[in-house]
Amino acid sequence: MASGLGSEIMVTTALRMVFPPIITHAQMESPSITVNDANTMSIAVFPENTEIPGRRCSLKRSIVAQIESTKDGFTVSSGSVEEEGFGSTYSAAILDFLTSLCDRFNSLSRRKKALSREDKAVMDHLSSLLQV
Repeated sequence: MASGLGSEIMVTTALRMVFPPIITHAQMESPSITVNDANTMSIAVFPENTEIPGRRCSLKRSIVAQIESTKDGFTVSSGSVEEEGFGSTYSAAILDFLTSLCDRFNSLSRRKKALSREDKAVMDHLSSLLQV
């Protein structure tokens, strides 16, 4: 464990029951995962076939993300997709993260003929992760 971070690191491995393939807003509030202290970090695995609420989109493959609690709320980020979600609550941050993946893919897809090489690579990567 790295020293000097000033935070507790929790690794959560049983998120399949917290994040089932179909997630409702109520299911995202889980008493079994508590991340209430400021500057606390945990690792979440969003399993394949997770349907993203409010979008016609689901995960083809699992995504590993870092969830961090700060004094202002929560952030969810994943280096594998270079995307972040923010929210004042745990569930709001998760929902923001998941919906932003679909929104980013849809935005890039609409402009696919005019994309830079970098944006095309991002779109292709998101396409490998998302079922739209």
